[in-house]
Amino acid sequence: TLFTRDLGFFHKRRCHRNHGIVIVTGAPLDSAATIRRFLRHPRFATVAMRAGRVVKLTPSAIVWYELGQPRQRSVPWH
Repeated sequence: TLFTRDLGFFHKRRCHRNHGIVIVTGAPLDSAATIRRFLRHPRFATVAMRAGRVVKLTPSAIVWYELGQPRQRSVPWH
């Protein structure tokens, strides 16, 4: 899983079955805490659960593209 702050990675075409990409938004100093929190989320807790997805973490939601799915998906988080 690649973690980045570069929003240029947030495209459906970047989905690949062998890896996941996670884009972290919000304050740069909060990135480590945001990543730890994301890794504890039951929908994304393992490498296999993140593979095939391009995920954007925002302060209020987790938004992602998933391989084989036509639409962007999201779940709120606080």
